[in-house]
Amino acid sequence: MQAQTKIENDKKEVGPVSLPKTLCLLQITRTGDVIQTLQVAKELRQGHKDVRLILVARKQFAFALDFILKEYFDKIVYLDFKSFLIEDDFAIANEHLTTFLEELSTENISVVVNLSFSKSSSLLSSLIPATHKLGPFHGVDGNLRIADRWSKYIYSTVMSGPLNPFSLVDIYKKIMGVEYPSMYETSNRTGRRVRNIVIHPFASAAKKFWKPTKWSEVILKLLKDNSAVNLSIVGSAEEMEFADKILENPLLRPFSARINNLVGQTSLQQLFLMMEKGTDLFIGHDSMVGHIAAFYGVQTVSVALGTVRPIETVPYGKENYSIAPRTKCFPCFPSDACSYFQCHAEIPFQALVSVVSQIIKTGLVSREELEKDVSAFHLNAVDVRQTRFSEQGLLDFQAITSEQLSLADILRKLYRILWLYAFEECEERQSFPMLTSGAHAEILHYFDGLKHLYELNEFGKKYSRFILEEIGSKTPSISKMRDFSGKIDEIDKLQNIIKDHYPGLSPFINYFNLVKGNLEGNNIVEIAENSFLAYHAHTSLVSGLYELMEKIVAEYKHLSAKNSSATPRAGA
Repeated sequence: MQAQTKIENDKKEVGPVSLPKTLCLLQITRTGDVIQTLQVAKELRQGHKDVRLILVARKQFAFALDFILKEYFDKIVYLDFKSFLIEDDFAIANEHLTTFLEELSTENISVVVNLSFSKSSSLLSSLIPATHKLGPFHGVDGNLRIADRWSKYIYSTVMSGPLNPFSLVDIYKKIMGVEYPSMYETSNRTGRRVRNIVIHPFASAAKKFWKPTKWSEVILKLLKDNSAVNLSIVGSAEEMEFADKILENPLLRPFSARINNLVGQTSLQQLFLMMEKGTDLFIGHDSMVGHIAAFYGVQTVSVALGTVRPIETVPYGKENYSIAPRTKCFPCFPSDACSYFQCHAEIPFQALVSVVSQIIKTGLVSREELEKDVSAFHLNAVDVRQTRFSEQGLLDFQAITSEQLSLADILRKLYRILWLYAFEECEERQSFPMLTSGAHAEILHYFDGLKHLYELNEFGKKYSRFILEEIGSKTPSISKMRDFSGKIDEIDKLQNIIKDHYPGLSPFINYFNLVKGNLEGNNIVEIAENSFLAYHAHTSLVSGLYELMEKIVAEYKHLSAKNSSATPRAGA
């Protein structure tokens, strides 16, 4: 950004003066999301110290973090939604909104980045004056617009299903162009002493955390087996009742001197300080406390339940651990009814205790030790994974338990390869997914869906080309172009039918539905050209997924034949 400046005393003009670019991050969702946004801001500062950063966040979720936010943001605007979005008097609400927008209009914002992906944030992003806008916003026609690929990806894929293979922090980094290696690499933890463990055994919904009795067993076993360890339990005032139920187990009384119940007694600032200076390990469910721990490089062990998608929300850092169930319905949606919580029962407390005990002793977790500590019956019901950073600096999982990949696991691996290449021509090394007999049968079923999807995209290209040819003819026919457009509408409807029958293909179909709904163009020629390009890009990705599936099926058949020939026949 350049500005011409005059020096009035000597009436002499000087050349262009560089002004700092100003980025405004709009994050109006919960505290955990604000902390993940803070993690991205921390890394952005690493390579762009000259950028001015503004954060717009809800007062309800972000004000308690002011002490740490102001270390990384030059300006923070706290929104009190009650004052201008839920105000009974429209005139007063409009006055509050006008004041908010006038405050931002003086900031000369280069880019607004909407990281919230909600209706209210899309409207706010539309109103904030800026040269460029990333993430969802509404155009002058009132329609929802998303200009950048990674924001389209979040809106179409992350928001609609469990097949996203990326950490949300990495996606935020991609949206903002943070390309340097992660700061969250940690030193070798082997041989260190683990003395102080912080536990947050709660989450925002009942689906996402164990009942108190299970945590009582975990705490009891850890303290019995590790005499030098002290535990601190943290949480909000609303979680005090659950904490009391955990600690009312009479078997815990002999260990009361080593249990520090801080639930309802610590502010967020005190919690940050505790993680920064006095914590060796964090244990808990999916919550903001795990993200606070990761912010300071504290190793974490997370138990993922209910609606939690481990790769999306695992605390961002190297050598953190995630324990998740292999329940078929996991992860579910918040709207899904569930009275039994089967996924809670699938993870035995012994698995968590084994993981933590190994970290206390060696700093790392091995499959061999897990198999010694936990029965095969229990271990077969869980996935224990360790986080690592790929050569491209993206967070990924490495399996600790023997990975019996489901169809969803395999699709996530394949989608990760294809999305990275499609968006950035980036090739990331991935381990070859090994199929079970069940996953093999499901993948064979998907070949037909991919063929149908490929054919429909070819028809989409064909009718987009027909529109262009008709426009270029000597006597263009409006009725013909209308017919061709109608065919394209039919193709898009048929693709949605394919999605119903082959839900594993929904990431591609949802993404390109959004792309086609946001086609750029000032006239019918430009729109038809971009329609053709969208179908062509979709065809390429579908072909890529088909070829990758062919390769893993061929490898499965090769290994099955090899194992079959190596097995002695009865009576031989």
